[in-house]
Amino acid sequence: MKSVAFTKMEDGTIEDYSFLAKHEKEFILDLPNRIISSLEKLKDSFSGYKIDRLEHSLQTATRALRDKADIDWVVSALIHDIGDDLAPLNHDTLAASVVAPYVREECTWVIKHHGIFQLKYSQVTGRRGWDSFYTLTHSSPDPMNIQHQQSCLVLHYLIPITYR
Repeated sequence: MKSVAFTKMEDGTIEDYSFLAKHEKEFILDLPNRIISSLEKLKDSFSGYKIDRLEHSLQTATRALRDKADIDWVVSALIHDIGDDLAPLNHDTLAASVVAPYVREECTWVIKHHGIFQLKYSQVTGRRGWDSFYTLTHSSPDPMNIQHQQSCLVLHYLIPITYR
């Protein structure tokens, strides 16, 4: 069978869905290759820094590794900027969605919010950036915020200091 026989989901048979399940499993197993491709695309992503996003991501993961961070943090540090080409205004959410099934929730939360933390360092956003940073770290009613405030210390892997 090259493809399913149905055109409407409700008409699918057990054989059709078994066939699709096999393809889905193979697709999922290939995720590391697609992540590497996404990382390679960072070479041509947002520019203006001294290094490209790929080098930044490699530096970030290397810093986490040298700091003896566990594998969840190293992987999170490596892929925190993937999706920047497709979602430049919310790549942090996209990257968090990709990694969520594979790392603990603490790491996913930090990736998802690293864009807000970068506002702390932005001269362009001025006070608005500081307000967003303060709100997330000090006064958010989000219970995950309270639970993961200490995780924000790990953001030293993700902040622009690695852009050199």
